Amino acid sequence: MSTTLNERIEAFSKLVKSMRLVSEGLKLETTSKFQHASEHTIYDACLNTSKINPWFTVGEISRALRGLSEMLEEDALITWAQNYPMLLQDSGDQKNIAVIMAGNIPLVGFHDLLCVVISGHHFTGKLSSQDPYLPLAVAEILISHLPGIRNRISFSRETPLNADAYIATGSDNTARYFSSYFADKPHVIRKNRSSIAVLSGKETSFDLQQLGEDVFAYFGLGCRSVSHLLVPYGFDLSKLKNAWEGYAHLLHHKKYNNNLKHARALFTAEESSFIDMGHILLRESADITPALSVLNYSYYDNQKDVIQFVAERKHKLQCVVSNIRMDFPNTSVVPLGQSQYPGLSDYADGVDTMAFLLKL
Repeated sequence: MSTTLNERIEAFSKLVKSMRLVSEGLKLETTSKFQHASEHTIYDACLNTSKINPWFTVGEISRALRGLSEMLEEDALITWAQNYPMLLQDSGDQKNIAVIMAGNIPLVGFHDLLCVVISGHHFTGKLSSQDPYLPLAVAEILISHLPGIRNRISFSRETPLNADAYIATGSDNTARYFSSYFADKPHVIRKNRSSIAVLSGKETSFDLQQLGEDVFAYFGLGCRSVSHLLVPYGFDLSKLKNAWEGYAHLLHHKKYNNNLKHARALFTAEESSFIDMGHILLRESADITPALSVLNYSYYDNQKDVIQFVAERKHKLQCVVSNIRMDFPNTSVVPLGQSQYPGLSDYADGVDTMAFLLKL
């Protein structure tokens, strides 16, 4: 059964209410406000996922659902789709797109699902063992809003072998494997990325609290998680400790705390200088990919230093978080507190997924 672009957009926009209700229900531990069976389906998938993956806590899954609900507002979907006039030209030439889904944060492959379905192609998702339930539940709700796409969405536990094109997200090592394995097919292969924050030194306490969201959301496991700070010389790093007191609860998370203890012991044994803030360690280093529970920082003297720092690492950056007005070529800049809430056009690795799909 064929579907129109408007029908596909409407189906995704209808997910918004369910996602928000489930997100709130997870936070309050109640299903009393649920209005449809679909909300219970997603809610159960959330609870089951949190049982098998300690990193996907109920709170972090709730955060992911809230972020996706903001992304899927109907007006935003329509505006985004208007950037691609080819979407209005239904060629009927549907390709089978295999998406190798990552499992570092909840529903991280959702944007690829969105792009494939909106483009009119067939989506075949290879589920991550770290997130095996949520994509299925969300897709089922989407299909309930638009039954005509049922035959265009499928999932597999194994890598599909006969797809027309591939989209894969993984580590640098798996990216090399994917690039070789899918060399004879059109593909988008994403590698490890990190995000940094640039502070002016004039940030308020509220600004720094907002930055905490960029640093600690998803335990720092996302490519949009801030793992490095650029601060002006003379910046008082102790201000961060007061601003981030609300994240001390991370010490109660066994896996995060184990990583913290390991990093602390390693730095101590190496006699490396670091600042212990209790639930995160700060270390002066230009490396933008520190270990989990560690936040690196570097000092800068002027904006020229910042521009050079970013330019030298742009191929490894997902986004720059800052309230300073700056423009970096091919690098997204977002305000403090917003790194984990990307818009529809904030494509991973800066590769326009929709443009790729429409050229097939």
